[in-house]
Amino acid sequence: MESIYRTVKLSAGENAEILEEIYKLRLVCWQKRDKQIVEKFPNGWKDKLDISAIHYAIFDNQDNVIAAARVNILPSVNELSLSKYFNNTKYQIFTKIGLISRNVVHPQHQNMGLAKVLDKLRLQYLTNEGVDYCFCSGERTKVLSNYGFEKICQLPIHAPENIDKNSDVWIMVKEFGSIS
Repeated sequence: MESIYRTVKLSAGENAEILEEIYKLRLVCWQKRDKQIVEKFPNGWKDKLDISAIHYAIFDNQDNVIAAARVNILPSVNELSLSKYFNNTKYQIFTKIGLISRNVVHPQHQNMGLAKVLDKLRLQYLTNEGVDYCFCSGERTKVLSNYGFEKICQLPIHAPENIDKNSDVWIMVKEFGSIS
């Protein structure tokens, strides 16, 4: 197994070169699932949440990004595009909502635990920031349930957020704190 050279935490404005490498890695990781993704995002897969996100990247010993993920803190559950798919009334009173997303690992470096490293870094960040709840969507329900996430609803297969139109994509939530 190749050793990991370094892990980096950065904001959107900090290092455009690394961010561009992350956006391109997303394409490499998703092109088997969505053949048109490179056509949709010819300059790398990025969206409006990348601007306000904290990004984590893991580099190999040749300084290539081999895994990456992002985390956002939103001021309201209403800022979460996924909230239209579930009853979000319970979460309306909270003002610090976490979102973890875009966890990607280069195909040549999968099954080495890198996704878990990124999960732990993002959840620690959210803990330190004092978020009330964290949301995510995806297929990694077993791994995420080990961190305290619970399924709240299945993402509709034709939802725009369901990129690869998979019928086993779940919206999950983890409670961090309680009402003060």
